[in-house]
Amino acid sequence: MKTTRKATKSKAAKPDPVELFEIIDEAIELELPLPVSTNRIWRSRRIGKKVMVYPAPSYQKWKLRADAALQDQLDAIGAILPEPIYGPFNVVLTIDWHKRFKSDLDNRTKSVMDWAKRAGLIEDDRFQNKVVIQWGHAPMGARLRLTPVAPVEEPDAVGIIPVADFASTQRTPIPLHS
Repeated sequence: MKTTRKATKSKAAKPDPVELFEIIDEAIELELPLPVSTNRIWRSRRIGKKVMVYPAPSYQKWKLRADAALQDQLDAIGAILPEPIYGPFNVVLTIDWHKRFKSDLDNRTKSVMDWAKRAGLIEDDRFQNKVVIQWGHAPMGARLRLTPVAPVEEPDAVGIIPVADFASTQRTPIPLHS
């Protein structure tokens, strides 16, 4: 697990038009067991007229294995759990390429992000700014990188038109038929 606590300044005069956030170099990176698919997180059972929904045993076991992996990595470097990331953050989730074509890549994020919140790594998974899910090298099954981001101070500088000014930028359409 890598943790660094140094903020970096943007070197460009203008931020990239696509990026509305500046990366803060306080990333949390760790190895996790292969996450449970979103399709296998919840189970249901009918009891009389009611349906009971509960976490699947495989999901509960995965969370315990993820907790143990986090603690092992903290112990290995003699660290304590870092402070949670508050506010927006970017996610890079790498699933081991040996599982390629055996499962849906996009079904692995839900369990990981819910676990990251539960483990105290992030304030809430609703603050995800950018999510990258990819195949790659991950010896335990998955590698998670969480990077806090800060909003760029002047979003107008990147070409965003305020809603009030949008109508004034519209051109009159040219009729195709006279």
